[in-house]
Amino acid sequence: MKRALLVPALLLLLMPALIAGNAFLGVYLSNLTMKQADELGLADNNGVRITSVVENSPAKAAGIRKDDVIIAIDSDKIYTHDQLTKILEGHNPGDVIKLKLMRDGKVKSVKLTLIDREDWYTKKVPYMGVYLEDLSQKEYDALGLSGNYGIKISKVLAGEAAEAAGIQTNDILLMIDSDKIYTIDQLTKILRNHQPRDAINVTVYRDGSEKKLKLVLGEKTVKTNIFWNEPLNTQVFHFLPNQKYIGLDTSDLTEKLMKKYKIESGIYIDKVIEDSPADSAGLQERDIIIKIDGRDVETAKDLKKALKAHDPGDKINLTVLRKGKEKKVDVVIRQRKYGLDDFNISIDNGEIHIINGDKELNFDFNELEKNLKDMEILKKIKIKELQDDSRELEVEERDDDEDVIIYRKQLI
Repeated sequence: MKRALLVPALLLLLMPALIAGNAFLGVYLSNLTMKQADELGLADNNGVRITSVVENSPAKAAGIRKDDVIIAIDSDKIYTHDQLTKILEGHNPGDVIKLKLMRDGKVKSVKLTLIDREDWYTKKVPYMGVYLEDLSQKEYDALGLSGNYGIKISKVLAGEAAEAAGIQTNDILLMIDSDKIYTIDQLTKILRNHQPRDAINVTVYRDGSEKKLKLVLGEKTVKTNIFWNEPLNTQVFHFLPNQKYIGLDTSDLTEKLMKKYKIESGIYIDKVIEDSPADSAGLQERDIIIKIDGRDVETAKDLKKALKAHDPGDKINLTVLRKGKEKKVDVVIRQRKYGLDDFNISIDNGEIHIINGDKELNFDFNELEKNLKDMEILKKIKIKELQDDSRELEVEERDDDEDVIIYRKQLI
């Protein structure tokens, strides 16, 4: 199984870190929706929003912040993050660029010096030199351990710190200093608090007794994970097949837009999906739905409720506000078919698990960069539909009748 090649299009939406050639800026981006550009007063619908700034990057050093909007680089207006990436491809590490930003309604200019991505991309981390396995309660009992903590050292690497400290294969690692070790993830996080060559006290269980050892941590060069910030929670993306739809990407009106258009409520149309029922009916981006079947609307959920009450083939009547004038539009409801079975994607600690029926595929995000050129998309998934359905991945929870449901399970 070539697991590194089996990555659905959804994952491409999670990788907006700007690395172009060797010139590195250090931000995560998302394209502006029509509504966001409208709120910012960007008549040309230009600009890309910064969703995160990575540590120790040129962007961080220049004072760039999350939610800043890049509207220009040097003399070029910026419309998409793909365009920005291509512009950076024409630069080299050491080049100075000028960014024009929109922050809190004001335009701000910032100069920064691009760096070589390898200077940021690699770092030295503490290293024990062991392979580890979590243990079950049954395994604790079989070993004669009275507690439910400890992890198995399944292999000790020759010439590394653990071997020098006297740790052996099949030892049970019980404690680091005063901390009992329950899981591999816990140990990994503890080691992040240390530096290479730090001395730590290690307690292991071997042949029925505990042994206390002193270990001087080694050093390992690793590449920083630019594609995914390790989540505090497990996220599961669940795609439901055969949903009723009309082809609109909508959101609630903000106070600013209600004041601008002099209305008290409505649903903002961020995007009309090409060749959808809404597109055929003549609905447009920036239209505002003010009535559904003659009834006033409050939030975008009202549209979902209206669709739920109809069957595929029914018509739904929308009253929209367009450039200050009301317009009535009939839209035929369709039934969407993804062409795949009930489909789940779970993301946990940088690993992707794809479950389609009784088939499960696994993918490690950390291997992504070196496999990008060889990557193939699962043939059954329609990229455009996934992009349309998973545009706002920052939402923590969605209603059961939506096409994409995001669950979060607290890791404790």
